[in-house]
Amino acid sequence: MAIAANGEVAVSGHVHSLNFPTTPGCYSNTRRAFSDLFLTRFAADGASLLASTYFGGADGEEYPHAMAIAPGGDMIVAGATDSNDLPVTASAYDLSFNGGSEHLADGFVARFDSTAGILRWCTYLGTPANEYPRGMALHFDGSMTLTGTIDGPGLPTTPAMFGVPASN
Repeated sequence: MAIAANGEVAVSGHVHSLNFPTTPGCYSNTRRAFSDLFLTRFAADGASLLASTYFGGADGEEYPHAMAIAPGGDMIVAGATDSNDLPVTASAYDLSFNGGSEHLADGFVARFDSTAGILRWCTYLGTPANEYPRGMALHFDGSMTLTGTIDGPGLPTTPAMFGVPASN
């Protein structure tokens, strides 16, 4: 769940339903696989549904675990997927599903506009191990920090990070 500065509330979750409420102009009003994630936004007073969409690949499941609302109103969601065809965008950091050892879980991050109608970008964030983004913080410059778990080596790091030798 995330709360916008104007009091609007966005929630995301995992959905099996074929008739989950979506809004006109949403990214997808159809579930693509056995289950997808949903991204839904309510008015500050809870009286109306402002945005609601399905999101996922056609061959797997998505489990959102973290989300935020950017100052301009965009909704950002992160989680785990076993879909090898998640709709990643052409300029994504990681275009390829990397698999996983147990649940075939790759991390992902997706950013939508405030209406859940435009997918601004989506990327995998994975290794051959399982990744589970669990928390997200947005920074004033528009960047974000993700936290989570990984059950193997290979997570990309930046030089001189705390606890990581500069040669990594």
